[in-house]
Amino acid sequence: MADAELRKPAPAPRGLLERRSARWMVSLLALAVAVVIVRGSLVEWSFVLGHSMLPTLDQGDLLVCNRLAYGLHVPLVERAIIDWARPQVGDVVIVRWPEDRHWCLKRVAVPPASVQPLADDMVWVEGDNTLASRDSRSRGPIPISNVRGRVHLPGCIRFSTLVHRGDPNRKLR
Repeated sequence: MADAELRKPAPAPRGLLERRSARWMVSLLALAVAVVIVRGSLVEWSFVLGHSMLPTLDQGDLLVCNRLAYGLHVPLVERAIIDWARPQVGDVVIVRWPEDRHWCLKRVAVPPASVQPLADDMVWVEGDNTLASRDSRSRGPIPISNVRGRVHLPGCIRFSTLVHRGDPNRKLR
């Protein structure tokens, strides 16, 4: 009985452990590549920061952005391979201003009558909260190539009550 208790399983051969480690590394690398492709080309998720889209969206809301809404994009490069649609008036989109690298959440809007007609490759965007939004009214139109994708509002999850402390009905203004 003492011999059975003292017997330990034989250690795995060194080559077997190295093969298992290599398989795990390849699996993790494949998973990382898949995440980059999905997030860069298909769908993207992010949280709302700021108040420019109040009352439609509040700070802390989780958004789902459809990267395929207007075309097929190359991950990490921000270039479209194929364009098959254009942003429409009323679409809530994620855009980047040419002069900075920050992504913003805005709504595609009809330009005011006083603005000259837009070039074919430009889009006019505005925030829903006119008092707290820096948008095309102050910065001008942006290139359509700077539109990252369309946000699907029904997929919006209201996490804003988790961001606010105290009364969950209180809204940031």
